[in-house]
Amino acid sequence: MSDINDKLFEDFAPVSTQEWMRKIEADLKGADFERRLVWRTIEGLKVKPFHRSEDLSPIGYLAAAPGEFPFVRGHQPSGNPWKVRQDLEVGTDYAGANAKARHLAELDVTSICFRLEQEPSVQELYQLLDGLALDRVELNFEAGEHGMELLPLLVNWSHYAKLDPKQIRGSLNFDPLGELLTTGHFYWDSQEASMGNARNMIDKASKLMPNLQVLNVNARHFHNAGASASQELGFGIAMGSEYLSLLGQEGVEPAKLAKHLRFTFAVGSNYFLEIAKFRAARLLWAKVLQAYGVPEQDCWAYLHAETSYWNTTLYDPYVNMLRGTTEAMSAAIAGVDSLTVLPFDAAYAKPGEFSERVARNIQHLLRHEAYFDKVADPAGGSYYVESLTHALAEKAWELFQQVEAQGGFSQAFRAGKIQEQVEEMARQRDMSIATRRENLLGTNQFPNFGERMADKIDWQAHRAPRNRDAQNHEGRPLKIYRGGDAFERLRLNTEEAQRTPLVFMATFGNLAMRRARSTFSSNFFGCAGFAIKDNDNFESPELAAQAALEAGADIVVACSSDDEYGTWVPRLKQALGGKAVVVVAGYPAQWLEAFKAEGIENFIHLKSNVLEELQAYQKMLSIA
Repeated sequence: MSDINDKLFEDFAPVSTQEWMRKIEADLKGADFERRLVWRTIEGLKVKPFHRSEDLSPIGYLAAAPGEFPFVRGHQPSGNPWKVRQDLEVGTDYAGANAKARHLAELDVTSICFRLEQEPSVQELYQLLDGLALDRVELNFEAGEHGMELLPLLVNWSHYAKLDPKQIRGSLNFDPLGELLTTGHFYWDSQEASMGNARNMIDKASKLMPNLQVLNVNARHFHNAGASASQELGFGIAMGSEYLSLLGQEGVEPAKLAKHLRFTFAVGSNYFLEIAKFRAARLLWAKVLQAYGVPEQDCWAYLHAETSYWNTTLYDPYVNMLRGTTEAMSAAIAGVDSLTVLPFDAAYAKPGEFSERVARNIQHLLRHEAYFDKVADPAGGSYYVESLTHALAEKAWELFQQVEAQGGFSQAFRAGKIQEQVEEMARQRDMSIATRRENLLGTNQFPNFGERMADKIDWQAHRAPRNRDAQNHEGRPLKIYRGGDAFERLRLNTEEAQRTPLVFMATFGNLAMRRARSTFSSNFFGCAGFAIKDNDNFESPELAAQAALEAGADIVVACSSDDEYGTWVPRLKQALGGKAVVVVAGYPAQWLEAFKAEGIENFIHLKSNVLEELQAYQKMLSIA
């Protein structure tokens, strides 16, 4: 085989980077390489169109295998046995939650999280956990400050159930800094009380339940506030470092804390960047722990991933299945320790049996049919992924160092520095969505015409953080929202109107241009939920106006080539007699002055701010 390979490579001479660049520049015919082929991420990273072995020369961890420091390739020496997690809202029905949890365990769910609204009694906790096979299922709770009371209850329950508490694996999601981030307050409105109780929990867990991670860094909040991947990563690591610092002042040794802390990151739809994000997270956390003197073998991070809430949409919700699938693939390839796939209807309803089953099966397909669990770090060694991991880690480390220079996470948050950066990134992303440089399929691009969702929304099911008194807060909380919120409000306004406006396509002239512009215009106005009537071709503007008025059109869009708009559009406006709004598809520079002199001022085109213009059209039609 070696001889065959040697002969094969003899037939293909090595090609240098300079030769590649000469060929690319020749094919570009004078166009700028950076502008045409180098992709810039929202955090400013430059991603080249091709990568070579020399791109890996600055990277120092490539010799480390899976399971070796700095754990970029994961802390498992072989395989990729991530836990399939599903979260349950408990409410007051502890018996019902128990029955569902036991059923999920039979469906190969290996990690269950109970979301508790209040502290359970001893009897309620026993009822909730009765009969769960904890030798196969990781046990997690999201209970806010009530996590403190859960720890002794869990110890007592384990004795009652005749289980060794040291064998129970899971987490309590106790996160005072995450509470600060989303509400502006610590638990009990006190940093001192929060950290003191965190210290007590770590001490107890270390002695009684060593496999229980009581602290959680919920870096997902940054993502779900519109942050970039580097911000989520850099600020998340800063939160972890803050716990090391604050609890170190409480006498907690860094190595002990590290064993009882996990990170929760969101995973977005930027496929390769998200793979790189989790790999970079392990690298950076190992670097932080090493600086605190933790032995190398203990410098690994437990990473839980949750698919993006920010990306989910109300309209065309089945697209959320596709988003969840690609996001789950990124997380699994990156080697996360556990993964929650949000049900596709999480944006607007309490998930039901069907949506939860689909969410579970996404992970089961990746494990049992695509065999993603068989190989540790399959992306390792890829020039592209390794380069992206390195670049993202460097960008996130810069942010981390900025936070440290500002006095640490809490101080930077109180000063509003973290919020300013996240909010600025969120504004940029909102503008990208408004102008359709960033697409949310079915929401700001290619809407499902005629779809109505207002009567399907369960506002009580929304995942917004609980409200807190804004007075005397430690700092301004982050706004958790979804990228499609503004477009969805726009469309819901249309649904709630007394009648749905009709947009009529006045198509004429050049076949290719009229079809292209009528399709563009239909998608444009469809994003507001307007009714669309497309047409084939009109011989004259007068015939188009007559048909539009007979159809009851509110907006008439002229669709053809720029050259053919000249006299046609003014005649269309005159024939309509002010009974409908005239819109021109495109931005015909040669006719602008003449059109504006005729009172024709509405143009839609690729550079339009779709959101603002649709809001303006709603106002014209007395909808908003």
